[in-house]
Amino acid sequence: MTQTYYHLDPTEPEWDAAWRYLFNLSGDYADKNLTTSDCWQYMGTFFVDGQWQHQFRHRDRARSSPGLLNTGRVNLNLLATEGWIPESVPAGWQSVEA
Repeated sequence: MTQTYYHLDPTEPEWDAAWRYLFNLSGDYADKNLTTSDCWQYMGTFFVDGQWQHQFRHRDRARSSPGLLNTGRVNLNLLATEGWIPESVPAGWQSVEA
């Protein structure tokens, strides 16, 4: 069975790396909308096109930033750190299509 989803634990180093990557794009960890109180949410980590990607969403992003011009509903897939694989995946794991 091919593992295609993983949920990072906040104690894992990759959790901090994913949020730093988001911060570098958006300029803010929360990017809170002062009217709706919506902010960035981590949705999970997915194996897509041979790479692990961390998915974040913002339901109502009110402002843009130099690294990320999108406003309103925003979904981002950010590449995981090069060489990172989930802790629950055995060493030497490779995705194999059934």
